[in-house]
Amino acid sequence: MRKEVFNKFINSWVFKIIISISIIVTIFAVTNYGLNKSYAVALQSILSSSVYIVCGLFLPLFVTTINIYNIFNNNYFFKIRLDSKQNEIKELLKCSVYANSIMFLVVFLLLFVFLNLSCASNLEFMNSYQFYNIPNIIYIIFYIVRLYAIMIVVSLFNSFLLEKFSTKVVIGLNIVFYGIFFDYNYVPFTDGRTSILDTSPLIFEYLQLNSYSTFLTEILCSVFALLLPILLLKVILSFNLKRSDVNSFKYVVLNDTEYTIRTKKFILIFYFAYLIIYSLIKIFVMNYNDNGFNVV
Repeated sequence: MRKEVFNKFINSWVFKIIISISIIVTIFAVTNYGLNKSYAVALQSILSSSVYIVCGLFLPLFVTTINIYNIFNNNYFFKIRLDSKQNEIKELLKCSVYANSIMFLVVFLLLFVFLNLSCASNLEFMNSYQFYNIPNIIYIIFYIVRLYAIMIVVSLFNSFLLEKFSTKVVIGLNIVFYGIFFDYNYVPFTDGRTSILDTSPLIFEYLQLNSYSTFLTEILCSVFALLLPILLLKVILSFNLKRSDVNSFKYVVLNDTEYTIRTKKFILIFYFAYLIIYSLIKIFVMNYNDNGFNVV
């Protein structure tokens, strides 16, 4: 099912627009943050840029999430086989993770292609990163993995919100989220975190190149910070699924009704209009005689 939903997505015009915009954003990022720099430094500069993170990562994945939800929600015959709302939401989240993971990979492949064209002559991957005493390549891999985890967590929240609210409401919430991210104060390297107790619960801080006392401290703080929204989502899902889960018969009836209304609405309108008109004719025409109306 996940492959089927994603195949429908990549064959849509929305996917082509996402790829086109991603190419434009990547070219902009490389020309503004990557020229006259080594490959490692350029990659770090781009991936810590709020403009690129929002326009090059958050937005493509958000549009992907919306379209995956629409494709999934319109696949009535598959949904009916899931038996319950609980299985439906779980499968929706799996589809979202699958599609957004592939889109994340595609976006990064585009970034690497354009960086190869401009910075391939000077890599500096083995140079030491800050004062961590580790090669740049090790920190870059860690940063990308953390970035991927954040994107997937946000995508899961968006998928769940789309199931509960209208698309316009979810778009509005994401605009607020991006606005907070743009306005979030950059943490200077002089204010480095020294222990896991300094962990910030806001994920915005982990979209920056911050300074910690050690590389291990940064790893632990990142894991702890990501566990908070994951646990929150799990609690919300568990509570919601317990309330919304229904038996198979009721779920099938509700889905049949929804499907009929959505796909046969013009026939239903015509049918009810026919009943109303026929009733009026029967009352005011067929029951009329010389003595007036004979309404029974």
